[in-house]
Amino acid sequence: MEDKKNKVFFIISNQSSLDKTIEYSLSNINGMSNFNLILKKSQKYQKEDFTTNIFYFEITPKELKESDKDPQSNKYRAKIILKNNKTNFEGIILFKENKNNFIYDFKFNEDKNLIEIISPPNYIKYSKFEQLTLFNDVLRILKVKQNGELYKDLVIDSIYCIDGQQYFLDFYLQVFKSCFTQKEVINLLMMFNLESVILPEKMEIPKYSNILELIEKNPDKLIRYCNEKDNLEKYFKAFYTLLLYFRMNYEKEKVHDLFINQKLNKYYI
Repeated sequence: MEDKKNKVFFIISNQSSLDKTIEYSLSNINGMSNFNLILKKSQKYQKEDFTTNIFYFEITPKELKESDKDPQSNKYRAKIILKNNKTNFEGIILFKENKNNFIYDFKFNEDKNLIEIISPPNYIKYSKFEQLTLFNDVLRILKVKQNGELYKDLVIDSIYCIDGQQYFLDFYLQVFKSCFTQKEVINLLMMFNLESVILPEKMEIPKYSNILELIEKNPDKLIRYCNEKDNLEKYFKAFYTLLLYFRMNYEKEKVHDLFINQKLNKYYI
């Protein structure tokens, strides 16, 4: 039986003027192979033409070496090389061997030598929401279904970007929309914190209003994965806090309707 291989996805961008001279490669060889470009797109960024590349490589867990492990995170290290003319820049990826990995905020480090410090070429500073959108584009290319393993692993890595950190509401809602039919939605709800959330400049209101309204009408969808010992009230409280916050900021005309149902007033108060 062939050994199971997981994939590690990450996003790289550069000025389009460098496309013919710049090279990307995977440095490690222990249990890491098949370095591939899966998506390439061009766009304007800060009035310049940029090229965005989404790469992945495969990992064979049993072939990974302990020497490639990061002692602090206990994850394995992969080294990506950007070669521009005679200068090499390194970018480090930390990944888990027992799942697929979607790497947010990947970047290359400065090249430090005895004479000078050289910065890597300019790149697009994508938001978490934009990176999630790009990763979803990849899953569409791969024809991954919503219950597929790659899709679930993307949700897990996206939730990790929310846990204990500040996050934009559109990113949170996009992750919520991706996993409200999965058990991960329970953990995500518990991470919703008004002190951590940031309102984005732009919001696709209908895109998220529909899913929130669907759950508002049938909140039991959220607790299908709970067990008998769970305190269901905390999940309802988290959802209705999210719903009220969304409507107070983007659908003020619907706020009054929330208080018509007296059974739910205890959550809003």
